[in-house]
Amino acid sequence: MDATSEESSPPESRTPHGTSVIMRQSPTTVTTELEMPSMETMMSDEMRVFALAAYGGARELKDLLATTSDEERRALCNTADPETGTTPLIVGIKRDNSSVALALIEAGADVHQANKKGWTPSSVAAEFASPKLVQLLASYDPTDKRANIVR
Repeated sequence: MDATSEESSPPESRTPHGTSVIMRQSPTTVTTELEMPSMETMMSDEMRVFALAAYGGARELKDLLATTSDEERRALCNTADPETGTTPLIVGIKRDNSSVALALIEAGADVHQANKKGWTPSSVAAEFASPKLVQLLASYDPTDKRANIVR
């Protein structure tokens, strides 16, 4: 692997609980971590929204959300992984999937909800996602200064 590909793909490791950890060097050379829910968590029925946010498409996600009431839909969109605090919106943004992120936001996902390490949807987008997704989030949260960073 050459130096260029190492920079474009942050190292990934697993915690003892199976949680995926993405590590990226920041400009100040401090390693930041974004923990993702484990595959076991994502595959459970009550956490299926995580699997769809990570590996599904907006259509499948919308189909799942359509089977719930408005209150249940908002709760499902804002479900936090018990171990990491990561939400489906953060997972979809980390995967740089703007259609999934939009479906979650339109269904009631909180664009301010941070995980246990302090990562918000906007900070994840600024670090890992495309400018298109950063701008999408900025349109839903114009007061978030990090969302206005365009790489």
